[in-house]
Amino acid sequence: MSGLRSDSSDRYGRLCQRLLESFGLQFAPHSKDIDIAVRIRLESLGLSWPAYRDLLDTPEGGEELLSLAGELSIRQMCFNDEHLLAVSRRFLKPLLRNRLASTPQGSKPSLSIWSVGCGCGEEIYSLLLQLANCTNLSAWDLHILATDISHRSLEQAKTGIYLHGQLNRIDRQDLQRHFIARTRLAEEPITWAIVDDLKSLVDFRLHNMLALEVPADCDSQFNLILCRSMLKQLSPQAKTQVLSKLARALSPGGLLIVSATESAGLDHPLLQPASEEFNSVLRRRTVRAKQMPAEMSELQVGPTLPALRSKLRRIYLPASVKSAPSRRKPPDPAVDDRAMAAEFLQRAQQLADDFQFPQALLVCRRARQLDEFNAEAHYLTGVMARRMDRLDEALEALQRACRLDRTLVMAHFLLGHIYQEIDKPALAKHHYNEALAALADTLPDEPVPFADGMSPQVLRDLCTAGQDALIGANVGET
Repeated sequence: MSGLRSDSSDRYGRLCQRLLESFGLQFAPHSKDIDIAVRIRLESLGLSWPAYRDLLDTPEGGEELLSLAGELSIRQMCFNDEHLLAVSRRFLKPLLRNRLASTPQGSKPSLSIWSVGCGCGEEIYSLLLQLANCTNLSAWDLHILATDISHRSLEQAKTGIYLHGQLNRIDRQDLQRHFIARTRLAEEPITWAIVDDLKSLVDFRLHNMLALEVPADCDSQFNLILCRSMLKQLSPQAKTQVLSKLARALSPGGLLIVSATESAGLDHPLLQPASEEFNSVLRRRTVRAKQMPAEMSELQVGPTLPALRSKLRRIYLPASVKSAPSRRKPPDPAVDDRAMAAEFLQRAQQLADDFQFPQALLVCRRARQLDEFNAEAHYLTGVMARRMDRLDEALEALQRACRLDRTLVMAHFLLGHIYQEIDKPALAKHHYNEALAALADTLPDEPVPFADGMSPQVLRDLCTAGQDALIGANVGET
């Protein structure tokens, strides 16, 4: 990277270019924000502008550029803003119900949340207050990540200490339950600290969303992602990149919440509004078969199921293949291997979305080697192998997925269809029955992992149709 010196009268031109290239931050060189942020850094370091410019050209300049970007990214948020409250009232309880419904009896329900550009913590703590009013938080296995590019904001968020005036939107009951008065003047509280029970639930991390995907040792899939403040500072290209990463980080049925102003005119190929009422709440877009290349759109479906061809086109490769939490808990492999396997599966998904199935199959195989107890890795390997007409490999991988997670509906359904195609009616019937059993307790609007948006009822109809087509076949044949 060339130095920041410029012959032009605009001394911040090169600096703005580096901020754009490294962090996607888009500021005009004459912006007051740039000037103020630079002055804050100069005062903090005790440097003049020429000395600071020289520092940015040294090997240590990258770290200082990050600090400057963090200064520019400090966001003024408030507790319980109207948009967050409205979205929480509409979507939190249905989300919790879906998570409860997908949890095996006797197990603790899980919920994973990511606040991107969390600022000083007002947003994620506000959401926790809303969650605490909806459910008993101690009954949940919560994974809450909050990231920002600003060191200063994160340090403030970790302390959880706020001025009394910052909390004027919080109900008195919530204030008394979840905050502790720290300093007082004439018996009136000046600062409050959020209680440790809530503060300890949040994992605050320094994170550059443009350069990195999800932090490697965190959940790779989230039920809820908040990104309501950082997008407006990004260039159009950087915004598209960030939204693509967030879309890939959504779990099946997961929600991405952006600001109401950012949702206006937002058009991203991987995202669509979750409801007509709230354009700022997004889901992963469902890609129909007509959007696939012509050579991929026609599948070889057995002659016994011609009426189901249009729906089966969507089965073998859901365009938005996402990670689903396994309902069994076999022994975990080494943490590093598991994290690397998750990265391989994310890469396989990207290749599959681009219809690069041979490469996706190779990546899935590597993920299986790294994490042999990962049902998702085996299922995706089976899907890719089926697309490549590697029948034996597909059957072996799908059977392994079913053994690891008997409730994996799509693995049973795909096995049922394959066995029907190769004239193994007894095995086909067995897996159709297993799929129906897994669907028995599923709520009507509950998302089914890897089903590409198909409802549980549609899947029941497909399984029943498959069974009906087996009537008269020799079900004793194996």
